[in-house]
Order: sequence, then structure tokens, then C-alpha cells
Amino acid sequence: YGTTFTTQVFPIDYTKVLEGIGVKVVEARDREELRRATEEAVSWSAKMPTVLRVRVNPNSVPSRLTRR
Repeated sequence: YGTTFTTQVFPIDYTKVLEGIGVKVVEARDREELRRATEEAVSWSAKMPTVLRVRVNPNSVPSRLTRR
């Protein structure tokens, strides 16, 4: 129709979206936090919907895949 349509894509903070709809979000930022965060998420899950968010390096390769 002779017009150009564009949109601006922005990062979405999924943690805030989930919290906004009443979901408890428990985060683990590294390996040391994972056990604590898992236990916390399990305890919250009996009370309300819960998501365990685990941040990982997208460039990391699990060691079991590099061993032969």
C-alpha cells in the first residue's frame, strides 16, 4: 500500500511479567545459588505458582558433551 511498517523490539523482563500476574519467581544466577534457589522454589510451589529461573551462559557447553 505504499507505506513502510516498522516496529522497535525491546527486551522483555519476563520476571516482572510473571510477578505481575501473581507468579513467584526464584532466580539462580550461578551454580552456587542453584541448590538454595531450588529448595526455595519447591517450598513456594506449595503456596502459589512458582518459576525457577536459572541463568546460564548460552556459550557454555556441558562437560559431559566434551568428554569422549
